[in-house]
Amino acid sequence: MYDRTDWTRREFLQAAGAGALAAVAEPAHVAFGAADADLIIDCHPHIYGEDKKKYPPIEEPYRPPAGKGTVEHLRRETQAAGVKFVTAIHTSTFYRWDNRFTADAARDNKDFMVGVCTLNPDDPASPKTLEEYVKSYNVRGMRSIPARSGKFDDPGVEALWTTAEKLGIVINVLAHADQHAEIETLVKRHPGLRVVIDHCLNIAAGPTLEPTLKAMQALATLPNVHAKLSFIPVGSAEEYPCRDMHEPCRAVIKAFGPERCVWGSCFPCELWCPKVTYAQHLKIFTHELGLDEKARRAILGETPKKLWFQKSPRKQGVPDFSEQWSLRFKGYGGTPGDRSNFDVALSADGTMHVEKLRVRAKPKRFAVTLTEDEIKQFYDATAKIIDGYQRSRSVGLSEDGWHWTLEISSKTSIANVSYKELSELEDGDPGFGVLRKLIKARVKEGFPESQ
Repeated sequence: MYDRTDWTRREFLQAAGAGALAAVAEPAHVAFGAADADLIIDCHPHIYGEDKKKYPPIEEPYRPPAGKGTVEHLRRETQAAGVKFVTAIHTSTFYRWDNRFTADAARDNKDFMVGVCTLNPDDPASPKTLEEYVKSYNVRGMRSIPARSGKFDDPGVEALWTTAEKLGIVINVLAHADQHAEIETLVKRHPGLRVVIDHCLNIAAGPTLEPTLKAMQALATLPNVHAKLSFIPVGSAEEYPCRDMHEPCRAVIKAFGPERCVWGSCFPCELWCPKVTYAQHLKIFTHELGLDEKARRAILGETPKKLWFQKSPRKQGVPDFSEQWSLRFKGYGGTPGDRSNFDVALSADGTMHVEKLRVRAKPKRFAVTLTEDEIKQFYDATAKIIDGYQRSRSVGLSEDGWHWTLEISSKTSIANVSYKELSELEDGDPGFGVLRKLIKARVKEGFPESQ
């Protein structure tokens, strides 16, 4: 073990693999601008095919007006409004479980579209079908609905969520407020799965507004849950600009933060929200809600880009021990006048770098090499912490509480947890005691005795 005082910030970030973790790529044939300052992505259009023989609808389908809802119509609307990309949501009220049109359209229109399918949770073949759609048809998400049992917490739904997590795609949830507890159970079971609540549990003006909003606020405490802000014209009792739903929308944005909110048009508006046009629905978010520029950019472009527009999404989960993984363990805490920061980077070959910084003190940096047994202990403890992570255990009441993040990743997988306001690190998970013991044994002055 040795103390390196010449260790640069660049070297530390490279050792930690920070650059690799921050990369966000785009799907084939889609090119984003360098700054994406004007990027707008529509996260909720429904599309309808014109070839009824190739893509037959169900009996008595819910139809848009003639000539509306086609891919060509969607292109016209998006181009006129300045929308660059869309995530097309499979139209179950027209095709039920037959996702062929949505999948084909996503594959054939990669210049501006990715697909979100809806599969039958009671069909044991659905997980395999999902894999094929993701592999071959530019499908980047799945809409989740209850099983025949009426429940989300059902083996069939669980199998699809497990497959989606393995594939690294997004789950869109179509549910009502009284189902939020089941959704919370599933989300906690899949902490690496990105989940979007379609229409925010169908928030609408009237007696159900407050309980629905409270259910959304409860889901906002789960860090991998996102809100789709597509409910304003549908839930409003007023004409454009639907002001009665502005404050509920702002409340959802406040609960989730703009970085976990996305916008959806409910195209074709002529069918799903006829009180507004496509351009007006977008204008509610660009002008009427009074969002600042940072929030607008996140909701309309940056957040959906991160969720659905990735070239080769890494699956969410702990990498296998045999992979070339890297680990990042960061924390800060103490009182404002006596603050300490720690940053630990460990790679699969056992190279560990530690940076310690105390207020008004010179940073200390260490580089050590762990033994094979220590590497295995570090990996096993990290995997257990992430697999057993429960958000409800992440918040304490300590005045000088500690904040910690733990992330492990490889080229194909990534998993992380975050803890806030812990008086003791083990309050988050007992496995942190193993990590602290390993670090203290190797690093001068070790970790703090109290977290």
